[in-house]
Amino acid sequence: GVPSYANWASLKKFKDERQWQRHFKKSNEKYPWATKIEKAIWRGSTTYNSIHRYKPFKDIPRTQLVEKGLEHPELIDAGFHHFIQKFENLTATEYLASRIKMNDMQRFKAVIDI
Repeated sequence: GVPSYANWASLKKFKDERQWQRHFKKSNEKYPWATKIEKAIWRGSTTYNSIHRYKPFKDIPRTQLVEKGLEHPELIDAGFHHFIQKFENLTATEYLASRIKMNDMQRFKAVIDI
């Protein structure tokens, strides 16, 4: 998922390329490629825009991604951490998964942005 506002706010501390390079170096040291989980990860909520406004839950792209993760858990760890807006009263618990901090997502080989 897209980083939360808190994540973006924390990135304001990087004022130049050298600071970014140090950050990436630390991240690579903490999460070496060879030790990463061989899956893609996604967490997010049921936000939707005007394009998906009239679509049922099962037809929005995020739901379809979560369903692919349910079908192929060996490849994709995807789940909604919260149902909001149009879907806030939904009770489809099989689509729910615990929230994962953005830094912890770095343990995976791929982070999906949808």
